[in-house]
Amino acid sequence: MMKAAKVKITVGGNEYAVPSAVLKKYPDSVLAKEISEQLEKDPKSKIVFERDGVIFRHVLMYLRDGKVVLPASVPKGKLLTELSFYGVQANSMDIDDSKSLIEARDEQQDDRDVGERISSMTGIAGVPL
Repeated sequence: MMKAAKVKITVGGNEYAVPSAVLKKYPDSVLAKEISEQLEKDPKSKIVFERDGVIFRHVLMYLRDGKVVLPASVPKGKLLTELSFYGVQANSMDIDDSKSLIEARDEQQDDRDVGERISSMTGIAGVPL
């Protein structure tokens, strides 16, 4: 069995080796066009984008699966911006950011709990803090 051709891409200093089939799923995208042009010139060349290399991982997941579940550290809007830059028409309903929403809610609750504990504390002379 023959291995799928992989394209070397560097995004924001992060290196990726991606099957070209994944990148060509969206033929009108910047990625597909850049790959075609670059590989025609030099099949062993590396494609470089000065964009967010961490977010690019999620761009690849979206390209591969048509959907993605984001961790709390990645805002949905940031991924949508990157997808737009690469020319990928994304359906925001296919981007699940519920983990980040749940974690944000939990952090707000933690902040309220800490505030309540502090307001119930008293100082050295019995004076509320």
